[in-house]
Amino acid sequence: MGALASLPILSAPPLHPATCTGNSTRLPAAQCEAWIAFYTETNGSGWAFCSEAATDPCSCCGWGGMCGRGGVTGPTCNEQRTAVTSIILPGTNLTGELPVAIASWQDLVVFSVNDNFLTGSIPDVVAGSWPKLKSFRVDGNHLMGTLPALPFGAAGVPDCLLIYHRRWGTNVFDCPWPEGATSVCKKWDNNTSSFDELVTDADCRG
Repeated sequence: MGALASLPILSAPPLHPATCTGNSTRLPAAQCEAWIAFYTETNGSGWAFCSEAATDPCSCCGWGGMCGRGGVTGPTCNEQRTAVTSIILPGTNLTGELPVAIASWQDLVVFSVNDNFLTGSIPDVVAGSWPKLKSFRVDGNHLMGTLPALPFGAAGVPDCLLIYHRRWGTNVFDCPWPEGATSVCKKWDNNTSSFDELVTDADCRG
């Protein structure tokens, strides 16, 4: 016993929250950690774009890497680099499930992750956490479950693409649709090869 008592007590190193690097050091810790969780859980190292931005979301310019050139692309952070404002990663080889931590992006305006291989459900908590959201595009994945009750509609989220996009996956959301979804959320129309039709109650799973 005496020999055991003299042995030093080894303690585990303290846990530190993940921190962002490069252009993203001004981000609040929660938004930084949300990006790292999103990157990790959706196969960030295998993304077609921004795979090098594991801890630096403000250096990720979204699809095509064309920061500041307009169109559907743009920087992930605001000009001051103090908030994540857009996730624009369509057709980028995202896999896995969306982590609950993405609710921390409280300044998010655009969430565009269509034409990927995402599975599982969209975290319900984003419904009350993205008050500035204007564009929500998740079509062409393998998502399921209940669609979060985002403020769908002209005064809330006017741009919404949900299901049936070309050769990629088909999301299967549960009924009922959130209030306002059937007034703005569109589905892929195979007859016209465009998003001409709004979703209806026939497009969700009862």
